[in-house]
Amino acid sequence: MMRRFAILLLALGLTSPALAEDTGLQRLSSGDAARDWTGVGRLDIAGKGFCTAALISETEVLTAAHCLYDRDGSAISPDRLTFSAGYRDGRPVTARGIRRTAPHPAFVPNAAEAAQSTGTDIAIVELQSPIGAAQVTPFAVDPAPRRGGAVGVVSYAVEREEAPSLQEVCGVLETYGPAMILSCEANFGASGAPVFSLASGEARIVGVVTAKAQVGTDPVSLSAGAAPSIATLRAELGRQAEERINGSSQVRVIRPGERNGDIGAKFLRP
Repeated sequence: MMRRFAILLLALGLTSPALAEDTGLQRLSSGDAARDWTGVGRLDIAGKGFCTAALISETEVLTAAHCLYDRDGSAISPDRLTFSAGYRDGRPVTARGIRRTAPHPAFVPNAAEAAQSTGTDIAIVELQSPIGAAQVTPFAVDPAPRRGGAVGVVSYAVEREEAPSLQEVCGVLETYGPAMILSCEANFGASGAPVFSLASGEARIVGVVTAKAQVGTDPVSLSAGAAPSIATLRAELGRQAEERINGSSQVRVIRPGERNGDIGAKFLRP
């Protein structure tokens, strides 16, 4: 999945995208090439397609919020989603079903001013069971770099859906609130792709790709910053878990003599 927007050059105060120093996409075809990136995987949506996503803890995957909605704005049921970590040539390192999803509470699917929702187009999905660090190492999250900073992206996309591709160097052209405009390449399927910074000496996620766009006639991509939203997204997961516990623990007492539609005793378990 991928959304596309046109952005006015003058409105953002940009002169022109500095694309000359960007590296091209490199297909991570071998196990050795892909070893450091197995935490990136495909989030497959049954009957719909796929997005890119990345593991940030043993049970949490980061992606774009719009990946979790159908075209009519209705939420996609978690049982239609599968995360395949390190997916390459038909085989993942490991795969998990999804227990629940937590898009940013401020995100509005199919909003008229969709480009303005870029900063909240981010979500956490919770896995049905943990992926141990011995199998796949989760990525840490860092604040986004400033304008002019260097980042990289690992993504799946149309015509390169069978293996991840790495763009090792692209640039932050501008930031606005929790969102970024990047010179990084993006195409359909790259939604949710992790944007990495290597400033600390290791790859840390600073955002997720949300859309491809144009500044003037130049292609760019949009990204939601990760760090500003992590606490909010985890709180949303916690709220959902608490609601489920409270809802399932309600006890209904059936008194002797009441008609219940069935013959015999009933025990309602939490």
